[in-house]
Amino acid sequence: MRRQWSWLLALIAALSGGAHAQPRNLGLVSYKEPVVPKLDVDASAVVAFTIRANGRVADAVTLTATNRVLGDSARDAVLAWRFDRDPALGRGRDAEPSKVLRRELIEFVFKRDGVVTSVSHYESAKAWFPPDYKPVVQLVQPSELERPLARRAQPAAPAELVGNLTVSGSVVVSYVVDEGGAVRVPMAERGTEPALMDAAVALVAGWRFEPPTRAGQPVLVEVRETVIFHPRGE
Repeated sequence: MRRQWSWLLALIAALSGGAHAQPRNLGLVSYKEPVVPKLDVDASAVVAFTIRANGRVADAVTLTATNRVLGDSARDAVLAWRFDRDPALGRGRDAEPSKVLRRELIEFVFKRDGVVTSVSHYESAKAWFPPDYKPVVQLVQPSELERPLARRAQPAAPAELVGNLTVSGSVVVSYVVDEGGAVRVPMAERGTEPALMDAAVALVAGWRFEPPTRAGQPVLVEVRETVIFHPRGE
């Protein structure tokens, strides 16, 4: 299927970006559609993804889906999207092309006739489905887990993350722990020192947790955590 991209451009421009960077309208320049098999019923998938300054998608994770195959297909398609380079950080002498600038959320609605539509909020699509449908991929809050989320023992933070820090402070980072316990789409929401925000995201991205479960089933967990930094010698 070939589609116009105007709906995606409008949707992505309207979604919120990362708190540590001003939202930038990075136009979508390369779009791949999810692969859709023949469906007996309508289906849905919500994908969160982060965008680098060079316009590439840094990470994408399916937050909820009524069909696991379609959820994986939606995630894989988003990973192949490309956006405009950021005018300040995407090129030039002071460029930071790998810097993650923002996080977005998009929902795909897959219709039985092969049409793919999209809405900006998960609640908006519930009318497509029976009231009692059960998503096979689920995003929950930490309080909904059958056991508290447990972080595995990690090695000390890499020297390049903390060795050059000269100020102390804290950063609030939000992220998703996936069904295998890996941290996905981390983003700094706010912090006492701007210089600490990138370090906090890089640190959290390397964390691993015990796989989260609810009622014996693997789930994804939305987490918000404060990371505190103390320069060496303090």
